[in-house]
Amino acid sequence: MAVRIPQSLLTGLQPETGWSVLDYELREQKARTLGTLSSQVEQALAALRVFDAEAHEPDRERRHRALLDDAADLVLAFMIQRELCGLRN
Repeated sequence: MAVRIPQSLLTGLQPETGWSVLDYELREQKARTLGTLSSQVEQALAALRVFDAEAHEPDRERRHRALLDDAADLVLAFMIQRELCGLRN
C-alpha cells in the first residue's frame, strides 16, 4: 500500500527557485515600505494635532496647509503601497 502526502502539505515542499526567492524579497520589501509609511503617517498626523493645539500664529494658515498637505501625501502613498501589497479590505 502506497502512502501519499496530503496535498495541503505539498505546497511547503516546492523546490525553491530564483523566482520564489525574488517574490519573497519583493513581498518583504513591500511590507517594510508599508510599515515605514505607516510610521510616517502617524508622525505627520501627530504633528498636525500638536500644531492645531498651539496658540495662533501670524502665518498659521500657511503652516497648517503645509502640514495638512504633507499628511495627505503620506496617506495617499500609504494607500497605494497597501494596494501593491494586496492588503485591501
